[in-house]
Amino acid sequence: MEFTNAECLGTLILQKEVIKQLSIYKPCRDNRKIHHISSQVISPKILSVANLSCYECDECLFDDNTKCTNSEYCGERRVLQMEYMNRKERDSNDYMYENESVSDLVTIGSVVAVLADDDEYDYYLMKVSKVPFQLERVENDDWGNTFPVGANVVRGYYYNRWKQNPFKYELARRRVAIVYSVAIRYITDIEPRDSISVRECVHENILESMES
Repeated sequence: MEFTNAECLGTLILQKEVIKQLSIYKPCRDNRKIHHISSQVISPKILSVANLSCYECDECLFDDNTKCTNSEYCGERRVLQMEYMNRKERDSNDYMYENESVSDLVTIGSVVAVLADDDEYDYYLMKVSKVPFQLERVENDDWGNTFPVGANVVRGYYYNRWKQNPFKYELARRRVAIVYSVAIRYITDIEPRDSISVRECVHENILESMES
């Protein structure tokens, strides 16, 4: 089937209108942790979301993801209602995205990848226990690092990598770690358990983020 110029123009206008409508909504909280998003027919501001996407069961393949048979792994579908931005928020929206860093999206319990200055590691994995904050005094962490007054940092616990398997990690919960907020390069979708595994695709995404 070939499209006429009029049909192509109509599609382009429709796409621009959709983008214009979406730009009036506030960003979803924890949006980098959400891998599955679908809109509802009843309203463009009603979304169905889940932590992970499913590409295997028949229900999801035919867009009936409310009955996903892999929900135990992908997470239960939940309804999220978008909120409108007021005029002041819309005017500052571009500025906000230009100045947003990965650390601004970190929440307590996030498993994040931290830039490593280490010959053996490309990155460290860390479970966040306190979101970015500014130090009011000089602080030392349990790994021998010192941070000055006024530093913007994140507090948490590192994961130790298994020697036998580089994709498996154990939480070092007895040693508090502090890192500069700018050192956080990637927020994973990994559940913050004491023992975790990193999928190869996540590992590759982290490595890519370290180069930016």
